[in-house]
Amino acid sequence: MHAALETCDFSRVRLHCPAYFAESYEMAEFFARGRIGAPIVMECALTFQNPLVVDIGGQSWGGFVLDYDKEERLFEAVVQHAAAGDPEEEAYFREEGITVNFLADYAKTQGYDGLVVYNCLEENGVEETQYGALYPKCIKIEKIHQCYNIGISVDNAIDVVLELE
Repeated sequence: MHAALETCDFSRVRLHCPAYFAESYEMAEFFARGRIGAPIVMECALTFQNPLVVDIGGQSWGGFVLDYDKEERLFEAVVQHAAAGDPEEEAYFREEGITVNFLADYAKTQGYDGLVVYNCLEENGVEETQYGALYPKCIKIEKIHQCYNIGISVDNAIDVVLELE
């Protein structure tokens, strides 16, 4: 799994949970291009014990509707959780869809430690699996690459201090 971050100090990597990961290096690099400073791409191992797994069927991570069997019930539960009792918000989410961020927030409140979203349409038009680590214990950094300075990489994750917030 791969994550894109803004940083120029390889000795300290700040990562907030939920932290999102792309399946491919290319996708993480695509997201890194939108970052300021000296963006990095991290190769990580994710060690979920109890992930929430959802297939969004080629819809955008930024607004999707789950409308079949078990997923329909999940969608309704996430809508109610995100709207926090506001009927107008509920109507909006049912019409426009929810985001991966709302799904991650809901998953954390339900005791899941991770999120796996299959067939997620990314901003560059590619469908890929997206992952969300809800707790720091689920992330192991294996390698860090600085995106725009070819040849600079930190291959020894033991020397990296991972600041998780």
